[in-house]
Amino acid sequence: MAVADARQRLRAIYLAELGVREASGRNDGTRVEAYLRYCGLGPGHAWCAAFVSWCFGRAGYPQPRNPWSPALFPASRTVWTKGGHSGTMKHGDVFGIYYPTLKRIAHVGFIDQIEGNWLVTVEGNAENQVRRKRRPIGSLYAVADWLSAPDTH
Repeated sequence: MAVADARQRLRAIYLAELGVREASGRNDGTRVEAYLRYCGLGPGHAWCAAFVSWCFGRAGYPQPRNPWSPALFPASRTVWTKGGHSGTMKHGDVFGIYYPTLKRIAHVGFIDQIEGNWLVTVEGNAENQVRRKRRPIGSLYAVADWLSAPDTH
């Protein structure tokens, strides 16, 4: 499958999940638990990375399949970093946000649209749901491309 077609397929999958909500605000609910189960976890865990992984799985990609946000940014897949590598971001790429209190990337989601210095994203576990957000590019820490061939340099 061509990468452009793969991006469209992935986009259709994550957009179809918009509006999925937690049942009680405790990282639970039928669909949220399906995302978590895909990564081997039960209810109650943070689920943004599990959501991203589940979407890739539904699109036919075995990787990434990890509920740990930092694991979605191996060097071979990272195309952009804050203050460093400045590659091209595309829709369907995975963004990561760094939490200084945790000293790691602690939230991830999909880049859906790029509008100048702003992004429209689709992210799970954002205010207890899958939702669109508008974020300044400067708020990102890293971006990974899981659809193109990995960088082997």
